[in-house]
Amino acid sequence: MTQAAVKTSIDSALGSQLDRLFGVLVTNLETQSAAEATAEFRKGLEFSLRAHAIATSVAEELIKG
Repeated sequence: MTQAAVKTSIDSALGSQLDRLFGVLVTNLETQSAAEATAEFRKGLEFSLRAHAIATSVAEELIKG
């Protein structure tokens, strides 16, 4: 798998995660206060971005050999 293909795959996974997070945010806004819903969204977003950065870094190192 080329570096570009790996990056595309990792970016696609992040996109899917962000779609899920936005869906959860909308659902939570119906049942929680805006502050609670956005705090939960922020936690999920921060986790997702850290995971994306780690996955990208690991993939780059593996491709380098």
